[in-house]
Amino acid sequence: MTKMPFTQKVMFSVSFGVVLILNVLGNCTVFIIILKKQVMRTPMNYLLLHLALADLLVGLTAIPNNAIVPFFSHPQGMAGNLFCKIFASDNLTYICGQVSALILIVIASERYKAVVIPHKVKKKVTNAKIFACVFLCWIVSIGIFVPWLYWAKLNTKTGQCDLGKPPLFAIHIYRYVNILVFVVPMLSMAVYYGLVVRQLVKSENRNVDRKLHARKKTRTRITWMLVTVAIVYVICWCPVTVFFTTTNEGNEHILYKIFTLLVVFNSSVNAFIYTLFSKKFRKGVRNIFRFSSKRPNNTVRY
Repeated sequence: MTKMPFTQKVMFSVSFGVVLILNVLGNCTVFIIILKKQVMRTPMNYLLLHLALADLLVGLTAIPNNAIVPFFSHPQGMAGNLFCKIFASDNLTYICGQVSALILIVIASERYKAVVIPHKVKKKVTNAKIFACVFLCWIVSIGIFVPWLYWAKLNTKTGQCDLGKPPLFAIHIYRYVNILVFVVPMLSMAVYYGLVVRQLVKSENRNVDRKLHARKKTRTRITWMLVTVAIVYVICWCPVTVFFTTTNEGNEHILYKIFTLLVVFNSSVNAFIYTLFSKKFRKGVRNIFRFSSKRPNNTVRY
């Protein structure tokens, strides 16, 4: 395994640090906006809340291996082996990333039901159902990566974290699995949002009253917001999927670092997309970051 030059280590550490700051600021802002106001605690927004949690964990778990470990010796012994399996191999980062992908499928599905077939959906979406779906997303994601958690081991000769020696057939199987865990969310979102956009285009030609027109406008804006989130996900995850599928390089390769940085960047931008498209999120951001000076008998409210 070729060691990365010191200047590259510094460059990636700084880059991951900057993206982590954006990640924490953006996703914590989503938490505050949704949890602060009762009106924001809708099932759809709770899905966005769980997506923000998974995205936050992507950023936090990527930092040890990509910004800290390169400058220090890898922990040894049992603690070092555990650190290798969870952090140094980036397994936990990609588990959280897979959770984000599955939640995006759930969001696309709910958007499809709300816009295309609202008359066929008899049971109302409740927060309990949302929590159950998210829990299932975590179980499935952990199940996909359990073998990698097992195979990742601390190499006692080099003192570094290695993938170990999984059977050759397992490597081939997981290459296909790696393709599926990217392609399935991508195709699912493409189908759902394709049908939603088609329905919205159809409804534009109908004459409706002002109230229904305003509701349709809001629905269209929310849909395009979620479509943008899906497109950014595909763009950011495609390179690392191709890398895992076509090479046998380890996590010290410069392309791996670049593509992982792109994955962490993806987990950091959703809050900014929400703010760009949603008036409620923009208002929430203004309320959080507004600094008003309290003056006696002369308080100005904006």
